[in-house]
Amino acid sequence: MASVADSFLDDLDELSGESGDESNDFLDGSDEQPASAAAGSKKRRRAGDSDEDEDEDNDDDGMNGEDATEGGADKGYSGSVDLEKILAVAASGKGLAAIAHLKRSKKYLEHVQTIQTYVDKSEPIHADRLVEGSAEYELVVTSNDLMVQIDDEIAAIHRFLAEIYAKRFPELDTLVPNALDYARVVQAIGNEMDMTLVDLSQLLPSAAVISISVTGSATSGKPLTPEDLQICLDACAELLSLSDDKQMILRFVESRMNFLAPNVSQLVGTRIAAQLVGLAGGVANLSRIPSCNLQVLGQQRKVLSGFSSTAALRHTGVIFHCELVQNVPPYLRMKACRALAGKIALMARVDSQPHRTDTVGQTGLQFRADLVKKFDKWEEPQKAKTKKALPIPDEKPRRKRGGKRYRKMKERLQMTDVRRELNRQTFASADDEYGDNAMGVSVGRLGQEGSGVLRITRKEQRQSTKKLRQASVAAAKAVPLSGLASSLAFTPVQGIELVNPEVAKRRVEEANKKYFSATSGFVSVVKKP
Repeated sequence: MASVADSFLDDLDELSGESGDESNDFLDGSDEQPASAAAGSKKRRRAGDSDEDEDEDNDDDGMNGEDATEGGADKGYSGSVDLEKILAVAASGKGLAAIAHLKRSKKYLEHVQTIQTYVDKSEPIHADRLVEGSAEYELVVTSNDLMVQIDDEIAAIHRFLAEIYAKRFPELDTLVPNALDYARVVQAIGNEMDMTLVDLSQLLPSAAVISISVTGSATSGKPLTPEDLQICLDACAELLSLSDDKQMILRFVESRMNFLAPNVSQLVGTRIAAQLVGLAGGVANLSRIPSCNLQVLGQQRKVLSGFSSTAALRHTGVIFHCELVQNVPPYLRMKACRALAGKIALMARVDSQPHRTDTVGQTGLQFRADLVKKFDKWEEPQKAKTKKALPIPDEKPRRKRGGKRYRKMKERLQMTDVRRELNRQTFASADDEYGDNAMGVSVGRLGQEGSGVLRITRKEQRQSTKKLRQASVAAAKAVPLSGLASSLAFTPVQGIELVNPEVAKRRVEEANKKYFSATSGFVSVVKKP
């Protein structure tokens, strides 16, 4: 009969095996199972476990490399560290081979050897060799995917190493969180119990060295057995070797990025550009990804191992670690990341053109300068408010003059008679429907009989005071006329006679022609001698 703990471990291995079948693209296709894994499965069989899926999962870890490669970068890389599986392996006493698979993969070794050959040649790079579909182009794309898998395996080995070395120095994992520094410190300390004999000054800052020395002197850890110590040293060597391979691959990819994607490289740098091209599966595939998805491309899905999720960066990919984004304040980084993702999408479309004219990345440089200017504008302080004079104490409110234009606007926007009657209600009157009255939908007194209000009301005609004053002044200046004046005249011959003003006017003109005519000459009143 199997124990309850063994059953739980088997269930965890099954869950991790389903997602881990395609987690490694660079494992060779051999059917051989690691010796430690085979030994562990035999122990479970002897314990009475009838479940055989665990062996199939272990075999799949070494057989599904080709399928994962065909599925693309995102499908082939799970991006997470199976903490339960690592703890189970560390507790069962298995070796490093149960966790680390890349260095034992024939395909991985061939890939690294090919890259080493290109790096050692140090010959000039030609853009013709980096055409999409060529061997060197595919090598660059595959190398990006391989670097992601190396990061995943480094995290797994680090967790495995920390679990085993916790017997000797349980506080070291907290004091040295970086995986590479942790491996170097473990190599330096080894099984030494006297921390004063260990020199860590070349590996860590002085403050960290003091913390490790003080904590290591009072630690509750025990010396490791020779087998556990050898496993720890092998894990350290494996981790550092993977880190060296990653740096070599990164140098190879960065050297080709200026020819493969010049504008993207000028915008975000060759390292970020290499990661983006590798995650997308090529420049052409990168140009088809919208900017909203580029923002989270390469998002890390790591198990927090019990730590708080407060400091975890959500919805952030490799773009978030770009120099442009990291140079802005933290509260602007997500906004800057969105702006940068849009520019990267445009530059990827420029670089994906087969006959592009911009081969040196001038467009990318221009976009980068625009983004820097925009980010600087965001960081500028807000304009101060205009200082206004304080109001006069006990100042009375000013009278607002209406004016002709304001009166016209009020007349245009005033409430109409129909609306005014619609808003009024007749006392003790019932509407047709209660619901209409309750919801305020009614016609009020509009059109109802017996309301006492005429349909058409006389509008109040307002006249300007200025015009009235002007009219009164003009009337005062006019010549007053007698009330007895009339156009009728009484004559002794005809009696009542209508007076024609024109006839009287002509009579006056004829009388004036004798002395004041315009055609007559001047007559002197002085007698001639």
